[in-house]
Amino acid sequence: MLGARRYVRLAGALPEFLRLYAMCDTDVLQSAPYRRLLDHPTEWSIKMRLAFRGFKRLCCRRIASFGGGAAGVLCAIPVDDRVDLRSAELHRALLGLLSHRPFVAVHAIERDRAVADVLFRIGGDAPDFPDHGAILIEGYDEAMVAEGIADTVTALGAVHVDAGATLTTYRLAYAPRRRIAAARGDDRSLSARRRAASDRSSLTPASARRCSACAPPRRSVRSAARC
Repeated sequence: MLGARRYVRLAGALPEFLRLYAMCDTDVLQSAPYRRLLDHPTEWSIKMRLAFRGFKRLCCRRIASFGGGAAGVLCAIPVDDRVDLRSAELHRALLGLLSHRPFVAVHAIERDRAVADVLFRIGGDAPDFPDHGAILIEGYDEAMVAEGIADTVTALGAVHVDAGATLTTYRLAYAPRRRIAAARGDDRSLSARRRAASDRSSLTPASARRCSACAPPRRSVRSAARC
């Protein structure tokens, strides 16, 4: 793992917490060390798993990335397979979003279905949202991001992305001190795990290279527990 970010929801229909983990490659989630972690968890991990509710993980590869930096606000837009995340038309639209304040970076990530879901049992139903991939838009001011959502939905609608129903904004709650350089290119991967806390759906943070997102346990968004 190269790094991580945790977010808490500001507004929108997606789960309350979102985590994004940066990895060298999505194959990490199928490696022997990771499987040992799942099959032989620490005592702390066992206790935390008892609090998991509605966990959902999306393991994705980065298809396109424009801009840079790690902003304090994230717009997450999950998409279904009707959206071509590799489309040049979509990429031009995403790049165009960066001409508007306060957006500083935008990413298109596509689910890697070769990576199996987490195998341990988790309480509650998984959140129900499109899982083909996602568009992630980063901005630096909560109020300005909120004001720009309507224009963002319109711009994405012009390239056949229905963002109105699922676009959810998150505030950055935690990121490690270690800086993660934003990587670019089709061979870069981003993997995401998502989960809900208690009876509330949940999502959590992102990192810039290859990412996996997972929500925090029910007790606190500040918890550093890993599954």
